[in-house]
Amino acid sequence: FFLIWFSIFFSLSLIVRENLLGDIGTYARAMDNPEYKIHASEIYYLKEPIVWFGQRFLYSIFQNPKLVFISTDISMGLILYFTLRNLKVPQYIYFAILIFFPFITGMQNIYRQWVSNIFFLYSFSLTWDSKINPKAFFSYILSILSHNVSSIFFPIFFIQKKRIYDNIFWIFTLFMSILGL
Repeated sequence: FFLIWFSIFFSLSLIVRENLLGDIGTYARAMDNPEYKIHASEIYYLKEPIVWFGQRFLYSIFQNPKLVFISTDISMGLILYFTLRNLKVPQYIYFAILIFFPFITGMQNIYRQWVSNIFFLYSFSLTWDSKINPKAFFSYILSILSHNVSSIFFPIFFIQKKRIYDNIFWIFTLFMSILGL
């Protein structure tokens, strides 16, 4: 099953990365800064370093933006696969997500959000049936560092907890997230 799904995901990545136009072109141009220099006008990149600097690092290795995107896609695809496995979804969901419009759009236009969502879903999948563990927390931090708006989803980690302390914390973090919006 994994080989079939991964082959389809990999094919999708190759097709989507055929042309680096539009918003994804901005990411491709940002990679060509091998010294990782940030000008005062580019402070924007420092608050979401996973994609911006991660891709610059990969570009310094591959020297080809398409290879950087494909390798990033492969990493995100593997994380997505393990996320869906952790959530114990039916097998058709693995394929359905690949044709879901926001997923395809994310790969092409809103790349940082796409990466952030996959990290977030992975951290969520690790906590759904159990307590927050270090692996889930680390993945959630990667999500925030990929696109900082994912920080407003912190309350979701406490929605299914049974202890009164967790319920109070859920209400508090929900209120803080609303303020964050």
